[in-house]
Amino acid sequence: MIHNAPAAYAELHAHSAFTLLEGADSPAALVEAAVKLGLEGLGILDIDGMHSAIQTTTAGRRLGMPIIHGAELSLEPTGLLEAERDAVNPGWGLARGAEDPGIRLPILVSSPQGYTTLSSTMSAHALARPGVRKAAHLISELADAKKDWLILSGTRRGPLRRALHSGGIEGARRMRDFLIDAFGEEHLLIESALTPTDDPQLGDVLALLAQERGLRLLATGAVRCATPRSQGLADVLSAIRIGEPLGRVEPHLGAFPPFLRSAQEMLRIHHRNPQAVSQAAHIGGEIAFDLRLLAPRLPRTHIPEGYSNASWLAELTRRGALERYGTREKHPRAWETIDHELEVIETLGFPGYFLIVKEIVDFCQERGILCQGRGSAANSAVCYALGITAVDAIRHRLLFERFLSTGRSSPPDIDVDIEAGRREEVIQHVYEFYGRERAAQVANVITYRPRSAMRDAARALGYPAGLAAAWSKGISRHSFASLEENRAKGSGRGKKEDEDGAERNTGEGRAGKKDEDGPGRKDEGGEGKSARDRRPGRKDWDGVGGSAKEDRPGRKRRETRGNRAEKGEDNLGAPPLVVSVASALHKLPRHMGIHSGGMVLSDQPVSGICPIVWAAKEGRSVLQWDKEDCADAGLVKFDLLGLGMLSALRIAFERLRERGVLGRNGSPLGLHNLPEEDPRVYELLCAADTVGVFQVESRAQMNTLPRLAPRCFYDIVVEVALIRPGPIQGRAVNPYLRRRRGREEVSYLHPLMRPALEKTLGVPLFQEQLMQIAIDVAGFTPAQADRLRRAMGAKRSPELMEELRGPLMEGMKARGVEEQAREGIFTQLKGFADFGFPESHAFSFAHIVYASAWLKVHHPEEFYAAILAAQPMGFYSPASLVHDARRHELSVLAPDVNASELEASVEFSANSDPRARTGVGGEEGHCAKATPSAPMSPQRGRSDQRGSCTHRGIGTHRGTGREKGISPERGISLERGRDIDTAGWLRSEKTEAPPPSTAPIRLDTTPGAHVRLGLNDISGLGADAEAILEARREGPFTSVEDLVIRAQLDEPSIVRLAKAGALSSLGISRREGVWAAGALGVSSWIQPCLPGTQVGAKAPLLPEMNEEEALISDYQSMGLSPQRHPFELLRDELAERGVLAAQQVGAEHCGEVICVAGIVTHRQRPHTAQGIIFLSLEDETGIVNISCSPDMWNAHKGIALGSKALEIRGRVEYGDGAVSITAHRMKAIALPVHTSSRDFR
Repeated sequence: MIHNAPAAYAELHAHSAFTLLEGADSPAALVEAAVKLGLEGLGILDIDGMHSAIQTTTAGRRLGMPIIHGAELSLEPTGLLEAERDAVNPGWGLARGAEDPGIRLPILVSSPQGYTTLSSTMSAHALARPGVRKAAHLISELADAKKDWLILSGTRRGPLRRALHSGGIEGARRMRDFLIDAFGEEHLLIESALTPTDDPQLGDVLALLAQERGLRLLATGAVRCATPRSQGLADVLSAIRIGEPLGRVEPHLGAFPPFLRSAQEMLRIHHRNPQAVSQAAHIGGEIAFDLRLLAPRLPRTHIPEGYSNASWLAELTRRGALERYGTREKHPRAWETIDHELEVIETLGFPGYFLIVKEIVDFCQERGILCQGRGSAANSAVCYALGITAVDAIRHRLLFERFLSTGRSSPPDIDVDIEAGRREEVIQHVYEFYGRERAAQVANVITYRPRSAMRDAARALGYPAGLAAAWSKGISRHSFASLEENRAKGSGRGKKEDEDGAERNTGEGRAGKKDEDGPGRKDEGGEGKSARDRRPGRKDWDGVGGSAKEDRPGRKRRETRGNRAEKGEDNLGAPPLVVSVASALHKLPRHMGIHSGGMVLSDQPVSGICPIVWAAKEGRSVLQWDKEDCADAGLVKFDLLGLGMLSALRIAFERLRERGVLGRNGSPLGLHNLPEEDPRVYELLCAADTVGVFQVESRAQMNTLPRLAPRCFYDIVVEVALIRPGPIQGRAVNPYLRRRRGREEVSYLHPLMRPALEKTLGVPLFQEQLMQIAIDVAGFTPAQADRLRRAMGAKRSPELMEELRGPLMEGMKARGVEEQAREGIFTQLKGFADFGFPESHAFSFAHIVYASAWLKVHHPEEFYAAILAAQPMGFYSPASLVHDARRHELSVLAPDVNASELEASVEFSANSDPRARTGVGGEEGHCAKATPSAPMSPQRGRSDQRGSCTHRGIGTHRGTGREKGISPERGISLERGRDIDTAGWLRSEKTEAPPPSTAPIRLDTTPGAHVRLGLNDISGLGADAEAILEARREGPFTSVEDLVIRAQLDEPSIVRLAKAGALSSLGISRREGVWAAGALGVSSWIQPCLPGTQVGAKAPLLPEMNEEEALISDYQSMGLSPQRHPFELLRDELAERGVLAAQQVGAEHCGEVICVAGIVTHRQRPHTAQGIIFLSLEDETGIVNISCSPDMWNAHKGIALGSKALEIRGRVEYGDGAVSITAHRMKAIALPVHTSSRDFR
């Protein structure tokens, strides 16, 4: 009987893409499809998680679809009926290519309390089993928490169907009764998840099992995709999950795809038991609810008795303001602003948020952990008074409403940068202080990016892993656009970059054999005709494009690998089907990670709001929601972000303090206690000699610095903001630089805009300027101006924009702005809002830029040692940092067992003159260890060139410039008590950049100082490095035997030390050290020698390594060489061919075609560059920047991506002090060492 009458149905068992590598569609797509089908409700039960709960709720609320919540949990066979264990136990006979998913139990929650109980149960289960990936649940623990739950008997993966499969009807009855005993008849539902090709008797058996015990029969679709278009993708995901080719997996996937179906379709499938369909609609209507009922509050902070959150915040702010600003009488404007901010904070109910951040910052300061608040929080005078931020919002006239205003309902967003090496201490403190049950980190959902999508798609379609890897390397990391364009041309190549940028979390999402990027699989082709061709309704690959029959592995349509290699194009030709499948995978969830620093705190157990699991990193517990989901759920996130440069600065300042180097006021040097407006700092920046300097070391920044020619602190603020995707896309960079250099007149659409835009020469750069324009030109209140900014921002709201347009236009009209100007201003504001950068954020980063540049100029040994000790961080590799130090005539010494610390450090030579160097960076000269009492030369030259940028190599007198001491609260900038002199920032007159040169400027090296590499710089030494330091406490090592016995080292560790040159203080060469390691004998590694015996034997005379051999040994053991750059060995040969060194390329070559060569340190393809690819080549004299047109790149792509070093012929371009080369041709250069590049978008 076919039912055509109107019917109702709710799908109560669907999987979204958060059932990783199984569900094919996002929660929103499923909700939209359910609405189109006219369903009465939708329940998404993802496997072992509630990742999609908030997104499903949000979509359902927007589209009017009732949402049912729950999860499908993995079940442990232990605890099931003894008689049924064999029936349900994983491992029952499976054909190759089939998947055993284990036992799964779907659970629906019927109330918010049931949701909380389910989330808490899942959390407790996971947290009780650290280190266990997706531990299955026991029936007993679920039965104890069954209140407000409905238990489904499950699909073919459920305990009932598996018992039926193995034990027949009697086995199913025993399992049904067991589930009734565990959960009760009122909680158990028999699930009838049928497909059109299932035996109708299966439905009858399930109906009988329900009828016998008076249970409700429920129809579901066991949905994995929203529409038939996604069915092919769902099968691809299954192949990826199982780790087998799709052709082998398809026969086991079932005949009909599991997409959402309408009530009429479900009635046709369940025509023998139509009550199961109506029952689904009835139950869905009963138990649907909105998760907004679960919104938590912040935990109560520890405040003294007699205070409220608001009054204690006011008291702490008062104390800090007295120190920062003085009394009310001395600085009334500051106190007036603080009073206003406190009133807004209390009105919005956020005092507790500020107190929590203050507590975290105080903890950092008490422990000597360098930290600094940044972002829009720097717009707040309260944050400055509390010591959370270092930017004086009063002095810099920053708008508080950019941070917080009465028109906002969401909590403030205070990002705290913490030195990366000690951030874990802070995170663990938060867990301990607020309680593990009330604190958790936020998830980061790692989605498929183009390269990983291409790799997995190719493997799933049966292509060998090597070919899949080659195709994946040929596309952009972030976008399929270039791939689609190249595919149309018969290409398919892109740049080489790493995939994952987030911390790995629980390992969810990958099944089968793994490699470092995804699931491994055998290099096998598909077998025969695709099973999909035989499945009903599947004539082609709906949803992924292409035909299943075309481009199968083994077809002879592609060039041979050898032919491609000859052309330098080894990444050609991913077939259209592979590209289509990869495009469909793109942006689907791939695995779960941890947000870079987000932590959630709540007054109630977080585990009852969202399930918590252990992260892969020990001691970290993480929610299953990302930051957007947490915000939508009302959870407040605190961002504790790791910043490597803060670690480097803290290390450098600590070492200077140990040496007795203090500021002019006698206080220790620190991030906010440095001589301000130092001309030498601006000399360094103007020369773009900024390798290692925070934020201004990239190719684009180095190219801009000579053009901007910074001469004061605010210029650094502008530089930080200028080279960002937004200003570049908004075409703000060149107009600003032209006006800066006097080549374009400074103008404004209306004179009323001048106060807001004057400091940036009429070019809007900052979001605060948009708000100030609305205030000045239209009379908006600061709160209205912030609403306008948010309405026009990235998450643009057309409704809110239209709502504010009227008041904006009326306000401008009331101030005499003519209609044409009004339209122009509105258009400019609307366009600018997309890319404006927070000025407060730029100020915060500018402090770190200045501090790192100041250290590089005046204390380069501490600077380089600290940067190396804080790795990994920054734009450049340790090898490039060492080479840059050597170019500045710093001595870099190899690691040594008697001299090195764990990390790089600074040493002083005994009885030597470091100004008279013999072979910078050689192994010669064992140095005495620096101590706090070590002598420091007070002699430092002074610069004759104050306030101007000098040509590299001109004006090389070394000095600190104007060293005016400042107190910690003043920061870097202007004199105390004086507002910023805006006129001092403006340079509408012509501002010329220095003549270009790649020669480094002279740094203030300290007599006798050297940088010594650390033992941790030796690859693979591991815990033995600490063992060496511990043993050395008893005195220096005198021989290899002494080292072996006292530090308990094994042979491989001695070999590593020898190859790195770390045994030189023992009087033996590298070869002798390697020989000694093999000669010592096995017994000597653990036990001391017997009396009267000798360990090992005297080494024969072995020749010293030559330069090339020593270089190879350095790179093998450390990935760098402190003695020489690889291109030093090639220079004579290159010079004979007319290849110029980087330092030789200058403005005099402008327009000429020349040849340069170097190690590829970076490859970069910014999406703002219109397809241009940028390379950085490093030789022994410096770095030269190369730009490649799309055509040129495609012609040489195989070489460009696969070569460690390149020789490039191209035309020299020069403009405003910046030199680059536009490549015409390139060829690979063979190096005797392995180097690596850092590739970015």
